[in-house]
Amino acid sequence: MAYASVTYTSASGTTFALTNSEGIAIGYIRQQDVKVYVNDVLKTLGVDYNFNSAGTAVVFNVALSGATVLIQRITEIAEPTVVYTAGSTLTATDLNNADNQIRFGLQEFRDSVNAGQGVTDGDKGDIIVGNSGSTWSIDAAAVVEGKIDSGAVTESKTGSNAVTESKIASGSVTETKLADNSVTSAKIVAGTIVNSDINASAAIDGTKISPNFGSQNIQTTGNVQATGNVQATGNVQASGSVVLVGAGGNTSLTASSTAGNNTLILPNSNGTANQFIKNSGTAGTLGWSSLTENSNNNLFGKNGGLIPASYYYRLESDVNHSNSIAAQNIFGVGPVLASSTVYEFESVFTLRRASAAYATHTILIGFGDGTGTLITTNNIAYYSIGNFSASASTVAAPDVNTVFETTNFNSVTAASGAATGALVLILLVKGTVSVNAGGTFIPQFKLSALPGSTQTYQTAAGSYFRIWELGASGSNTSIGTWQA
Repeated sequence: MAYASVTYTSASGTTFALTNSEGIAIGYIRQQDVKVYVNDVLKTLGVDYNFNSAGTAVVFNVALSGATVLIQRITEIAEPTVVYTAGSTLTATDLNNADNQIRFGLQEFRDSVNAGQGVTDGDKGDIIVGNSGSTWSIDAAAVVEGKIDSGAVTESKTGSNAVTESKIASGSVTETKLADNSVTSAKIVAGTIVNSDINASAAIDGTKISPNFGSQNIQTTGNVQATGNVQATGNVQASGSVVLVGAGGNTSLTASSTAGNNTLILPNSNGTANQFIKNSGTAGTLGWSSLTENSNNNLFGKNGGLIPASYYYRLESDVNHSNSIAAQNIFGVGPVLASSTVYEFESVFTLRRASAAYATHTILIGFGDGTGTLITTNNIAYYSIGNFSASASTVAAPDVNTVFETTNFNSVTAASGAATGALVLILLVKGTVSVNAGGTFIPQFKLSALPGSTQTYQTAAGSYFRIWELGASGSNTSIGTWQA
């Protein structure tokens, strides 16, 4: 029977009673005299386990599973539990503790003798005995500085890599502790040398920098990139392009591929809106010049004269029309005009009909749009350039200041009542149009009556229509300088 220890094998749970193999309670004077091992590992009171409220069982903080638990009392006998002094009062507790220190020590010695061990397993203070006395280990904190003789720790007693950074006090490695040439590039962490580490008077040679800089030329076979501005009081040379990077794309400046050197001197100011750069009195010296434009990109040149940018449409092949008295598009298309704008236009076109029997009818010319609100048309004239027919025909005299609209067509020619004959009518139409609401401007014609069941007209190839913007509507159109 073991008086002072109990071993639980394949133990599970959290609570283990302090009773020996005979069921007798294992008494103790102090809780720290009771050592607890789990699988031969000493556990810490208050961290891994505690005693129940009665002090009769060990309670683990985490449940064990299939473990070997050794609970062993090792009474401290180095010092007396009770110190008697003359004149002091003796209590039953003092007498019991003094007796228990002796009795418990004898029980623990008896357990060791009965087990055939000179020294029992367990914590002996700074030394822990295990494996039936065959394994002795010193507690981690037992070897303190006072236990080491001066000069006892020599180089051979220090393991490789034993002196780590945490073992060196801050600021203890001084300049005198460093051997000459000991700080090499390999000892410097990449990126740790910053601008403040370099003396302001270091005067680092440009050849130590790649690419070169300072008072020397900056030279590189790669690209020069800058997220800010590039400023130079000398020349900036590049065998490739100079690329200006913007938020939405790049602009490249590339030298001419032909031989020769060209020097362009930029203007000394930003100029004004709508100006352009041109050569000034000296070739290569650039300056600002002015051409103004209206809302349709028509330019006003010297002395305010108009340089029109025209809408232009020319037929490459004939446009065939239907046998109908409804309005028909002469060209099959029309220009899209802006609102509140005055335009000038000009058109030469040929309407022709093949030779065949026909009924008397009149050809009428007009302009239209898809909404009926586009046009306030005025000052339109038409002229007959040619009127060729197998029989007599009449052409109306030039009609000036006639208003043309979708519902108001003007007669151009009336065919005679001859039974047969081809008709070729070539007209020049010129005038201006004031546009109210923007839309499509449609040159068109219509017939007063059907010329016959198979009689159709076509606009001949080579016919054209041209129109250009003059200015805003609502008042007299004035371009250039006018004086009353």
